[in-house]
Amino acid sequence: MGSFAKRITSLILTFVILLAVMPRAVSAAEFEKAAARAALLVDIDTGTVLYEQSAHDLLPPASTTKIMTALLVLEAIDRGEFSLDTQVKAARNLAESMKYDASHVSPRVRKNEILTVEQYLYCILVESDCACCNILAAKTAGSMEAFVELMNERAKELGCKDTVFVNSHGYPQEGHITTAYDLYLIAQEALKNETFRKIISTSVYKIPRTNEVKRERTLYNTNWLIGMPPESEQKMKYERDFKYEYCIGGKTGTSDEAGSCLVSFAQKDGRTLCCVILGSWGVKTDDGAMRRQSFTETERLFEWGFESFGYRELVRAGETVGSVKIAGAAAEAQLAAVSDSTVFLALDAEIEKKIVVDDGIKAPVSAGDAVGMLHILADDAVVAQVALVAAEDIPETVTVIDIIVDMELEIALNAAVLTAAALMAIVSKGRAAGKR
Repeated sequence: MGSFAKRITSLILTFVILLAVMPRAVSAAEFEKAAARAALLVDIDTGTVLYEQSAHDLLPPASTTKIMTALLVLEAIDRGEFSLDTQVKAARNLAESMKYDASHVSPRVRKNEILTVEQYLYCILVESDCACCNILAAKTAGSMEAFVELMNERAKELGCKDTVFVNSHGYPQEGHITTAYDLYLIAQEALKNETFRKIISTSVYKIPRTNEVKRERTLYNTNWLIGMPPESEQKMKYERDFKYEYCIGGKTGTSDEAGSCLVSFAQKDGRTLCCVILGSWGVKTDDGAMRRQSFTETERLFEWGFESFGYRELVRAGETVGSVKIAGAAAEAQLAAVSDSTVFLALDAEIEKKIVVDDGIKAPVSAGDAVGMLHILADDAVVAQVALVAAEDIPETVTVIDIIVDMELEIALNAAVLTAAALMAIVSKGRAAGKR
């Protein structure tokens, strides 16, 4: 191969390798735009973004803020600073720190009331109590202000680039902003905590009477994807039961500024998805019932994600993937994959396989020798690379010219041997005559 051809081949191989390491998008059947200001669907196990809609727009998070609050409290517990059973008395300035329209348990937590850290967490994550956020914030960091600093520091550690927390609960306040993508980063970290998973999956939780409240409290999860409260607890007629069988929990958020928000998780067939909806709204149906679109859009995204994406086995170890012409070989060489390749991608993606032979490979080649790479593309994007070896011995080509040359060499060799023998005979006769 000439030097120019070698340079061209090298450039092509370099380009193919660069394509393989560049970030790639995963395609699937189009999803009709979500009825929300922002939406995001991510496969948690692979980190693959399946759908995004204004996912990096700055928006108010409302009570989805409480995911970060719960995460910091649970991390303090993991460090041994206190426990779930630690009793905390509600100081008056904290118990009465919220405006009257802020979300709360019923009856509201009262000054000097004593609850455990675990009970406060249920108040926060199940029924979205704002005052309880301030109570645990002060317990964790010494003050609400110090806790907010911790929230912003932890957000940066998790990779959040556009989040600024101003309070621990998400009640509307100027400058309190985030994005759907940043909320996903926070939520997927919180999901790693067993206690967090347990609490957000709880549809009904009861708190026994306390030193200040003389009756049992019943908390109903505001995330109706895991179960709706009884009709006696519903303030209006709803379109349907919003329970979604694959939902394992989440956190709602609602305000006039933020609209209806929901960060939630679903599991099906061993896969876990995270969906973030920000700025949705309720709409009335023709019969006057209310449709909570934060729930219906989340369910629609989950169903689409489970149906449209999955793991696809693209090649198996030892599988013959094709044949190519090897320089100096008499026939095309069969090549086999060294390893399996199973990739998470759209189930309807068009798969293409390209064999790239290493520069300088020529016959003879033995079975099992490395010869190149298999590049697997899905909708023109490289999604996997698998090493290839010769599936069988690849002998060197023997041409007519090679045969003729070999024959001429053999004839010349034989002639040389005969000539040498004759010369030796002559020399021998000469020596014999000299002795006489």
